[in-house]
Amino acid sequence: MAGFVVVHHRRDGDQPWSNNWGDDDRLQMITTTAEIAARCEQAHRTGERIYVHRCGLDARPPLICCSVEVESASYDAMAGCVSFSAFEFVGLPPSRKPARGENWYEADPPTSHRKAPFRR
Repeated sequence: MAGFVVVHHRRDGDQPWSNNWGDDDRLQMITTTAEIAARCEQAHRTGERIYVHRCGLDARPPLICCSVEVESASYDAMAGCVSFSAFEFVGLPPSRKPARGENWYEADPPTSHRKAPFRR
């Protein structure tokens, strides 16, 4: 099973958490719950990649836009901050629809993505 972080599209005006995007498909940093930051910290320790489930917006459908490595994760009892690196483009529709307010889930990783690193 792989971890999927669920985030709003960067152009969505309703952002419950602050995120930093390099572009529409490359999530660089999130503020999040302490629980998710702790899960990301665990992924960092074990070298697991995290998949980014970007919610849809207007005509843009939801997308597993990339997979990332956790560069750093810090948190306290209330919230956390996670930075990502080593982005790989995925570009596939998600296999499930998260419930409203759900910002993390575990599922089988996509098997047919291109694993193409982003070009700068």
